[in-house]
Amino acid sequence: MAQEQFIDAVMEQIFVRGYICPARSVVAVCVQTDRQRLGTLPDPADYAGKVVQFLGLRIQPDGEMGTPSPSAGARYEWLAVHEAGHAIVGVKAGLTLWGVRFYNDGFPGQAFFYDPDWKESRDEHLLRRLIRVDVASNVAELLHPACGDREGRLSAFYDDRSSGQRPTDFIDADKKARRLAIVRFEAVGKEPGTDEVWRARREILEQAEAEAEQVLRENMGTLMTLAQELRRGPMTGATVRAIVGE
Repeated sequence: MAQEQFIDAVMEQIFVRGYICPARSVVAVCVQTDRQRLGTLPDPADYAGKVVQFLGLRIQPDGEMGTPSPSAGARYEWLAVHEAGHAIVGVKAGLTLWGVRFYNDGFPGQAFFYDPDWKESRDEHLLRRLIRVDVASNVAELLHPACGDREGRLSAFYDDRSSGQRPTDFIDADKKARRLAIVRFEAVGKEPGTDEVWRARREILEQAEAEAEQVLRENMGTLMTLAQELRRGPMTGATVRAIVGE
């Protein structure tokens, strides 16, 4: 296993065990130091236990989500499908998945990707991939026969421009859509008005939903299998990739 792959595998183990993850660069320093000293490194799962102890990592409450669990699976079927949608579309997009875990006694859930810094990015391809992952969860719920229409497509939230609570996935996708819209307008030297940016953001989410739907329809068996496995407990990125076939 190459060193970069080993570091990612260690990060996956730390994540699914419920710890608040350190920066990847911190783990990379530990790995580099031990590789120089020892020549070889143990299994990533064994090494993760050493890193946890060395860095004094703790399982701590994570804001409003509660406490990450090292063992809980998804409490609800729709939640398992929701996180499976994120995971499948992200892995198919080539993003690095550390794993999927759940909080408290199985709610809420989190599919965590090594998220590149997109806030100042002008990489349209990157922004489109990240938005596709954000919207994939709700698309997965719509496609899975056991879920029904719980929230619907996230793009529908643009119908209501009043202030109010929005799903986290919508908030995340909309921030990236706004960035992508600005990049596109700047590329043609245009200074858009508020309404133009609003329409562009919605169109971006609708396109992302169509792309996510195509990926998920092509992988419906995988979606059902992965959701079933996520009811049982957290999963590393490597385990998810094995199921997805990547």
